[in-house]
Amino acid sequence: MMNRAEQIFMAALFFGAYRDIRKQSLPLWYLIVTAITAVVAQILWNTESWLSLLGGVGIGFIGVAFSYFSAGKFGLGDGIFLCLSGLYLGFSKNLYLLAMGLFFSTMFAMGCFIVTKNNKKKFPFLPFLLLSDFWLILGRIYL
Repeated sequence: MMNRAEQIFMAALFFGAYRDIRKQSLPLWYLIVTAITAVVAQILWNTESWLSLLGGVGIGFIGVAFSYFSAGKFGLGDGIFLCLSGLYLGFSKNLYLLAMGLFFSTMFAMGCFIVTKNNKKKFPFLPFLLLSDFWLILGRIYL
């Protein structure tokens, strides 16, 4: 069963994935509102330890750094969103989310390459995080 912070995160992820598909960007107001609700959720329901939350945010900072060093191949908004998901989920759940998102996006990219023979195609990452979150909920992998 999902706790309230995870339910709010799912709603934020759903909107972010929709926006990422449509516009391939995340608006600043969305990131700010998501950050504020993450902090408020942790204050109200305290679902994760602060150390775990810092570790979860650290995963996102690695995504931000990867965005910088990959010259935008991995979007800055995706890295920032991973920071925010770390505020909701903590270290272990955020790591699972990222690993499954990378797995699903890799499978999609391989399928695109096989069908089109085009390895330069860009696609949004947040929908794969949404798929990962559904997978983790259905599989009851949440620790």
